[in-house]
Amino acid sequence: MIIPFDTVFSQIPRLFALIIGINEYQNHGNLHGAVPDGKEFKSYLMKRLCVPERNIISLFDHEATRTKIIEGFRKLRDNEDIDEGDPIFIFYAGHGSQKRAHADWVLEGRNLQMEVILPHDCGAVDEEYPDGVEPIPDRTIGILIDEIAAKKGDNIVSTSWDLLVYHFRSPLHTDCRV
Repeated sequence: MIIPFDTVFSQIPRLFALIIGINEYQNHGNLHGAVPDGKEFKSYLMKRLCVPERNIISLFDHEATRTKIIEGFRKLRDNEDIDEGDPIFIFYAGHGSQKRAHADWVLEGRNLQMEVILPHDCGAVDEEYPDGVEPIPDRTIGILIDEIAAKKGDNIVSTSWDLLVYHFRSPLHTDCRV
């Protein structure tokens, strides 16, 4: 049986993702489950939801530097294959923390702590970061997501592994073969 190309193409989900999993850190304690969690989520997207690998940006361990994580968000924003309204999934597994907010931030009586994610190279000293690579604040991530939403629509989900475990282990079966 020959299936027309248009039929096959229409069955491929138009879902895009940025998956970040960090076990190994240059200047912080290492983890054990973040990369396997990220890889399992990628496998779920590809095998259960039939998302093509070309629609997924994966950053694991040494690939997940501060620069590369921010570039990953911008690649989603600038990807011409993503139409307005296409679902975009952002997944992070790794260290998170809190840090004192920058003095110039107007917090209007709110907590003076900001939530941050730690990239692989957090704390590393180099020419670009002579005082050490900074963590990525929640405000920065919020701005990056807002930039994506302005160009691609607001069908964006951001989560970490713990919230998805139940859904992954559900009895749903999808056959991606055509």
